[in-house]
Amino acid sequence: MLSLSSRVRVESQTRPGVVFIIRKRTEKRRVQLRLKMAAIQQRIDAALGEIQAIGNPPYAGVEADKLTDEQRAAQAQWLVEKGEAMDVAYDAFNTILHDEVHPAWVEWALEKIEGLTVDEQTITGANAAELIESDDPMWGELVSAVEQAAGLTKKQAANLELPTTSSAVVDGQTPDTTAPAANETSTI
Repeated sequence: MLSLSSRVRVESQTRPGVVFIIRKRTEKRRVQLRLKMAAIQQRIDAALGEIQAIGNPPYAGVEADKLTDEQRAAQAQWLVEKGEAMDVAYDAFNTILHDEVHPAWVEWALEKIEGLTVDEQTITGANAAELIESDDPMWGELVSAVEQAAGLTKKQAANLELPTTSSAVVDGQTPDTTAPAANETSTI
């Protein structure tokens, strides 16, 4: 008889003897997480919108050793004008990620932690964010274990990270990212 488990055991690398018991992602649980994350997603979208509105520095796609003096000056001027706003926008994004997204994922996926109690309390998804300090290396390890056990692909996990500058201006030009119409053919 085939026996499956809806949980994964992940041994802590930062605390020997500690084991995270993580619930796997099922369709029902995935829907529950999406509902839980809806309000947070609105704040993420707003933070990303602020970052995108600020834009990329000029010549962001040019390697540093290939920049002309004029291009370096343009980048320096951009930093003077927009650097502080970009720092504030990234800080807002990171705050949402660390204070809301990670705790929500841990609450959703963590069943319990074996081999460790805090103030004689068993650590569960419901109390993990309260009992484990966010700067404790085990918290980062737990967040990574949850992402992996929940079945996030590398692309999905990357979406939890800071946005990239994939449409950065190169040599003063923005790359054409427009797809051909469905009735047109295209070669790559």
